Amino acid sequence: MFPRMMQPWHMLTIFSKSLQKSFSTHANEHYPSSSIGVYPFDNDSSIAIVLVANKYSLNNFWSGRWRSLYIFNPSGGSLSGSIKVDVHYFEDGNVRMLTTKPVSASVSSSSASDIVRQIAQTERKYQEDLNRAFTNLNEGAFKGLRRQLPVTRQKVEWEKISGYRVSSGASHFYELSALTNHRLVRTLEAEDRGSELDWCANEEEFLSPCEKRDNSVHHRAHGNMPCK
Repeated sequence: MFPRMMQPWHMLTIFSKSLQKSFSTHANEHYPSSSIGVYPFDNDSSIAIVLVANKYSLNNFWSGRWRSLYIFNPSGGSLSGSIKVDVHYFEDGNVRMLTTKPVSASVSSSSASDIVRQIAQTERKYQEDLNRAFTNLNEGAFKGLRRQLPVTRQKVEWEKISGYRVSSGASHFYELSALTNHRLVRTLEAEDRGSELDWCANEEEFLSPCEKRDNSVHHRAHGNMPCK
């Protein structure tokens, strides 16, 4: 004969099995690669509901993990716990996202279907929040960090990148800038030494053949006076 009244732990065990069956259906529908568990908890006064789902795409350099932990208290009808998401992207570097979402809700009835329905609603809302956060991040923060167009205000045709080169005008500008900077340094060094003759001698290497010839005539005519 069965006892007239079931013990609390016995009732909790039966309810846990019913809850595991309903939660398994939810996990198979939304998390194909997952493992679940439903266990008595806290001296058989509560029920722990656990879900772990992993997804790997190593050829595309990413992996992800979803972990849910809920504690259901039958006496108060409360559901509490957390959702943790871990995503790792590792192509040419490492980018990792770790998030934790605290969960606190109340269940109108203590039936297994109502508990799973509340869990499904909570997880769906969190996934929608994550999708919105990714969209805002891409359109907001990341977009503000990068230049939309290069300095030329034209899109770069990457298939023709090997044909791009610095124009002759720009190249001449860079050479002229380097020469000017070199002369300025030599001028400052000459002023520090207090010798204009040194500056004239050093300047010779930057003069054209015609300028060197004119400078030599100037020195012979004026007795090697410093050039101005």
